[in-house]
Formats: sequence, structure tokens, C-alpha cells
Amino acid sequence: MNLIPDYQRQLIEFIHRSTPIKNIHRRIVLTDTLSDALIVEINRFERQSTLVISNSETVNKDARTNQQDMVKLLGSEFDIVLYDARDKFEANVFYAAAGLVGQSGCYLIVFDGNAINDAFHNLSSYLLSDSSNNAITNSVSTFQSLVVKHLRNTGVLSLFSKQLISTSKDVKVSNHNSPLNVELSEKQLDIVREITNDILTNDKSLNVIVGNRGRGKSTVLAEFICLCISKGRNVIYTSSNRNNCNVIDVKLAIKANRNGGEAKYFAPDFIAYNSMPQDAIIVIDEIASLAPRLFEKIKANTPHLVCAGTTQGYEGSGRGFAIRRMKSLSLINIHSLITPYRWHADDPLEDALQDIFPVNYSRHRVNKAIDHESLLFRSIDKSLLLKNKAQYQQVFSLLVDAHYQTTPSDVQRIIDDESHIIVGLYHENEVLGIAVLVQESASRDKSFNRLVAYGKRRRKGNLFQQNIALHLLEPLIMGYSFLRIHRIAVPAHYQRNGIGTRLLNCISEQYNKDEVVLCTTFGMTAELHHFWHKNKYRIVKIGKKIDAASGTISGFYILENDVKMLNSRFDLMMNLQLHKNYSESFEPHIFKNYPSELLEATICSEKLLPKVSLFSSSDVPYERVKEAIFFLSIQIEDEYLQDDIASLAKKGISKEARDELELKIRVKIKNPAFTHRVLRVK
Repeated sequence: MNLIPDYQRQLIEFIHRSTPIKNIHRRIVLTDTLSDALIVEINRFERQSTLVISNSETVNKDARTNQQDMVKLLGSEFDIVLYDARDKFEANVFYAAAGLVGQSGCYLIVFDGNAINDAFHNLSSYLLSDSSNNAITNSVSTFQSLVVKHLRNTGVLSLFSKQLISTSKDVKVSNHNSPLNVELSEKQLDIVREITNDILTNDKSLNVIVGNRGRGKSTVLAEFICLCISKGRNVIYTSSNRNNCNVIDVKLAIKANRNGGEAKYFAPDFIAYNSMPQDAIIVIDEIASLAPRLFEKIKANTPHLVCAGTTQGYEGSGRGFAIRRMKSLSLINIHSLITPYRWHADDPLEDALQDIFPVNYSRHRVNKAIDHESLLFRSIDKSLLLKNKAQYQQVFSLLVDAHYQTTPSDVQRIIDDESHIIVGLYHENEVLGIAVLVQESASRDKSFNRLVAYGKRRRKGNLFQQNIALHLLEPLIMGYSFLRIHRIAVPAHYQRNGIGTRLLNCISEQYNKDEVVLCTTFGMTAELHHFWHKNKYRIVKIGKKIDAASGTISGFYILENDVKMLNSRFDLMMNLQLHKNYSESFEPHIFKNYPSELLEATICSEKLLPKVSLFSSSDVPYERVKEAIFFLSIQIEDEYLQDDIASLAKKGISKEARDELELKIRVKIKNPAFTHRVLRVK
């Protein structure tokens, strides 16, 4: 241990002294240095499992798991989890890593020394007593410092840094009925029995197990599968990620009755598009991560389906499954797991995470018929918000409730990114409406703007601005500032009372000036489209890919007055009509998303020639101008060109065939005769 500083020797002793104790809560340890020697010493003790999560090249790659591979371990359990946050603190990784710490385990977080100094302020001496906690400031200015503040308040945090050693007392489990992670709880066994009975007594069944992470959902699925096998039934199990089924695989290897039924893993796509044995029971873990179209096909492919979904946690958007799909399903039985299985009940670490990433905050309900004019609109000071726990929980609980795919890193970005503005409608101290706005500033760099518009460069952020510039192949769009409404939320019991409209009107009055374009983009549903259209936001672009989690496609909307201004300069609606025409012929899954009230726009063939020439000169790829070429091929009645375009639109075309067809089209449109024929069209 000669390479390890004295304060980290005490860290190692602290971890190994308390880790074997099973009747204490999980502990949190912060430190400021990570070395291979420290990892070796942590791993030196037997009978404990350790996971090191780091992307740092300074750490031996054989001793660490990178942050991408960590996702494959979700649902697993370790005695010690070390998260290296020195280079960059990522809320998603921090939250997910905490869920991998088992009962009475230790969560060791390595922060950059400056970050610890910021969080533990004004420490000038090397303190060794527990009373040193009094020297810690409550100042909060960033998301990371908010996290440290909440961890400190758990009572299970210890700090080992160059400036401070402060060890907490081990907190004993208050609930002596906490499971010991060996046997299933009575509630879990009840669910296994209920599902089994449902399958044995009914021709069709759909059972869904829901609960926050760490509740033992995968363990229940594994127990259920083993029981089915012992009764001679065949089971097919799956998940969007093979590693989600690790718990099932381990349990099957231990308990499976080889002389009974059989359990096999197949990928979701294989199950969806192939005939399955009619007597097979299909089990899906982390259902929310499965694309809706796959879920529907699998559901239609079997009489008995058993699923599990995480309703709150990094592992999946189970809340979205609950909100959007479970309500519409018939013959469904929902089984809820509340008591933790992976850690003890009343776990301080998990309670802190609930405070940092709040959901279902208890709100005081004011008069539903409140006068909208009495509502106060204001921009929310994020530094003050972080110091006011009640306000923080109101705001972010409302945002998370309304946008179920919100991740911990989304919360971090809203707080730390200066381009994100939080505004709200208040009645006294109660939040009745919240919106997150993202500023997308104008770019004056003509060379860069051209590269963005032609798809050759992209800068971080400015999602809407760059998408529209690329959509129109128009560099001048980059010269406009956009203000994107990133999130908007109203409590459920105040919805459909005009509060959302009032909030949008206030945003428009406050920010829609000096050529700032108000816009939004979201996964299109009939309900959301109606809301935005009613509030005078007009669709200007529809995305090309269906989101796997929500089953929706992105819609891009701009406030009506701004649409008129941009349309007069850049033919926004003509381009939308071009894409609609192409989708109608070749992309029916996209075309069906175009709203019925979309007005037909006149397309000027002559205006399309500059766009097409960008392809003929190899400045942009075929994909960027295929809609324009398709329209012109119809206008000039070139059936051969139309056939080539149709061939390129087919799925599964080889790269060689694609290159050959694109070259053929490029040669044709470079011919002066092509331009001449287009100009002759009236």
C-alpha cells in the first residue's frame, strides 16, 4: 500500500471493516484520487465483488468497466461499486451505478479534487473528527454540488480527501423484515402463484410485474420460469438487451429441472416475426425498452405473456409503458412490487436519489377554477431553485411526471446548461405550469453554416436550428436565433383548463421578439399535435425515424407568425409538401403521420434546381435531395428516372447497387437537357 496516500489507507480500512456486516444500510464514500494501486487493495479482500466504472485511460483497462458496458450489468449486484467521475460527472451513470450496489454494500465515488473542494467549502485544515461535517457549506450552484449535498444529508456518507477525513457511523437497518436476498419474499411468491394460476385456468393471459428498480422483478420472473419448467411447460424469454436476462440465466442454471419443460432465450425480433409453439409461455423483461411494434407482434404471437417493467429508474421507461400502453390492454393483470429486494427497506442512498430525481411530489391542490389572469409568470433562478428543496421537487417532479422518458442526465443538463431556461406559472407558491426553454443562438460563421446545412458539420446543441438548416439545405437559417420549448408540463388535475395555453402566451409575449423564432419538437401523437396546433404552432418538418421507446415520430413546429416570416424567405411549406409527396409513394409509415389539416403548398420546379445541383456537384448526398428529384421526375414525366428512384427506395438494397443507381441519377441530372426540360414545365 506504499503507493496509496494515508487518507486512502483509512478509506480501504473503513470499507473492509463494514462491508461484511449485513444489518446496515448501504454506505457512500467520496474520495479525490483513483489509482490502480487503490483498486488492487480494494479487490484484495476475498468474499466480496467489486465493480469499477471508469472511462479514464489512466486506469488499467483490465480492472475497469467502461460506462457503455455498465448498461449490460443493470440488475446485477456488487458489494462495492466504484464510479470514477473525475473527468466528467454524468447523472445517468451516477444513478445507474448506485442501483448496482447490493445490500450493506459501498458506493465509492471519485470526484475531481476541485469538485470536492467546491462541495466541501472553506476547509483549510486536515480534519479527522466527525464534527468536521459542521464545516461543510450548504452552498449549491451546480447539479453536482446538489448531489453531494443530498448524499451528505443521508447520514451514511464518508469523505476521504487530501483536505478532510470524515467518517459516518454505520446506520443499522430499521426494518428487521428486510429480505436477506436469499429467499423470495412472501409478496414475490404470491405473484408467482397468481401468474401461474392465471395461465393454468385461462386460455389467454397477460401479466405485468411493475415496480421501481431493485424490487426483484427479474428474480420473480426467474422463479416463475423455473416453476413452469418443473410443471413440464415450455418458456421463451426475451428482452431488448440480452444482458437484461442475466438474473434469469443464472437462476435457470442453478434451479432448472432438466427433465421437465424447456426455457430458451430468443431475440425479440425473432419472436415477433416467426411462429412460436402454441403451448409456449413468453416472458419479457424490461418491457418498456421494447419497441411498441415488437411488443404488439409478440403479444399477438402467444396466448400467454408475462412481462416486467421498471416504473422508475435508469433501466427503462416503465412509467411510459404504464401511462401509454397498459391502459389500453385487455385481460391484463398488474402486479406491483414495492418493498426493495436488492437493498434494505428505508435505504438512505435510495431516498437521496428520490430527492435528487423527484417523482410524484405531493402537491397542494388550489382552486381548479382559478382566474388565469391572477397567475404569475416568472423565470426561475436555477441557483435559488437548487437551495429550495420544496420548489425543486415541485418543478422537477412535474417535469418528470409529464415527460416519462426524462433521464437523470436530462435533469442535470437543465440545471447546468446555461442555454436552458426554466419558466413557470405560479399561484402564490404553487407551481401550476412549468416550461423548459432552450436558447439556440445564431451563427455568423458563413463557412460553418454552409457545412451544417450540407450535413458535413454539426455543433453540440442547437437541435432545431441545425435540423431545419439541413432540411432546407439553407445556410442562412443558421443566422436566426431559435428558442425551443423543450419541456412543458401542467399538473394532471389542472390540464384542459387553459393553463398550458396561458403559459405559451406568456412565453411568446416575453421572448418572441428581435427575430427569435419560437419552436418546439416532440414525439407526435394526435393529442399533442392538437395541443400545439390549437396554440398556433404549425408543423414544418416530420422526422424520418420512429422512436423505439415511444413508437412515435418527431414533429418540428414553429409559431405561426414565425412560419410566415421564414416561409416567405425559405419556402418552408413547399419543402414540407415535397417530403409529404415522397412519403406518400415510398414511406407509408411516415406518410400516415402527416396531419389531415396540412394545407397543400405550391411547388415551384425552378426553385428546386439549385437543391438538385448540390447533389450533381457532390456537395450533398442523394438522401438530402431525393424528394426534389422525385417531384421533378414526375413533372418532366421521366419514367426511367422514376424507376431508378423507386429502386433506391426499396429496403435491403446493396451498397454497390445503391452507388450505381445514384451515379446514374447524377449523370442524368447533370445533363443540360434535364434542366431545360424542367424549365419548360409550367
